[in-house]
Amino acid sequence: MKEIATRNQFTEPRLGAIAQEFDSQKESNDPFRLIRNTFGDYKRGPVLLALGGVGGNGASTKAEGILEQFDLDKTPFKVAAMKKYLAANPLIDSYLKKNGINVIVVEDGVDMNTLYENCEKAVAEIASKGMISGVLSLGPRTYYPEAARRQGLQAMMIDGAVPDKWEDTIDQSTGYPDTAYASSAYNKAVYATTCGFTGWMPPKGTYPGEMDLKVIQQPFSDRKNSFLKQLRDLSPQEARFELMQRGVISSLDGSSTIIVPTMDQVYLNPEALVTNGGFMTTEQFGQGFSFMSETIISAAKLAEKSGEKVSIYLRPGVITDMMSSVVRQYGENLIVLTPQDEIVTNEDWLLLRKAGVAIGRAPLCVSTAEALGMGDYQVTAAVPGVTSDGVSYMTENAGLTALNRRGISKVLFPGEPLLPAIQEVIVAKGL
Repeated sequence: MKEIATRNQFTEPRLGAIAQEFDSQKESNDPFRLIRNTFGDYKRGPVLLALGGVGGNGASTKAEGILEQFDLDKTPFKVAAMKKYLAANPLIDSYLKKNGINVIVVEDGVDMNTLYENCEKAVAEIASKGMISGVLSLGPRTYYPEAARRQGLQAMMIDGAVPDKWEDTIDQSTGYPDTAYASSAYNKAVYATTCGFTGWMPPKGTYPGEMDLKVIQQPFSDRKNSFLKQLRDLSPQEARFELMQRGVISSLDGSSTIIVPTMDQVYLNPEALVTNGGFMTTEQFGQGFSFMSETIISAAKLAEKSGEKVSIYLRPGVITDMMSSVVRQYGENLIVLTPQDEIVTNEDWLLLRKAGVAIGRAPLCVSTAEALGMGDYQVTAAVPGVTSDGVSYMTENAGLTALNRRGISKVLFPGEPLLPAIQEVIVAKGL
């Protein structure tokens, strides 16, 4: 991580408590301590880090943090990864290649039962070459953990939420589960769900009752945690100046209020809809589209009311494409920020959020933990949230209530207007 010179520190008491909350969660629920304990300090051999079966930026950030910390700790490990996962996560693929890490590639362009079989073959192949301590799998799907169970190995799962369902159905022709959420695997695994603040536990009934559930801090590496600590002492103005010096964000000026929605591309991607074989219902998709539309319109209203310039960062690609009509209609008074070279590093992404008003879509996600880690007061919502069937997506609506009790983020409950929340953060951060 790059060193950043700092001068000022936030003095408002509420802002000073934000980072403390992050640190307390890290101390009491250290993810790497739980990993070591789960796998018996690796006395039986390397742990198999199993990647795939999960999408989104949060999952790749978890993978990156684990890989970095394993390297720092000299943890013995091996890697298996699904083919489509590597294609969809070029930064992870590049990290593995750059560091000379051999990967057992699992073919995942197959039906569910064949995928279970392919994962078991990969686990068995690695285990046949020497003892391993177990399988560490990211995401809620049970392809790798079920393989571990069948091979008599300890499994651990890490995800941003508890499973949204668990089922016992078996394909009688193959003997493998006929579901990506197999109860047999959950009930034998340690399941760790991530949260950046203290006092959160998913409500009973939202996860399998026999599952060994733990709550952990996001698995950021020590190197990333050190960078987050550097950012605590950085004022928004200094963060803006640093970004302008780096020249990584086009159209970034020295005075406009910066609005930074942190929603991942996947939540506005039609390919993620259930009708396309994805995870997201049309109602959840609609909530995401509505929230991003309100964000753009709120930024435009802010510019209109204040008579001053307002900038908004829109991730290039799916989000920019899906929001183009809203920007055309309401963006006359907005400066749309984009990456200078298409890619913004995580360090620059954090600086941009520190320089303005970050708007997080979820209380339990990576972005919220990053905000807490760098002591940043932001707007946090739960989108997608509860739908008409009464289901709370990733238990995040309940998580929002827990976050609100901590007083460390401007919480936006469903139905509340976004613009006043943005204005509160502007005042709190002295923008």
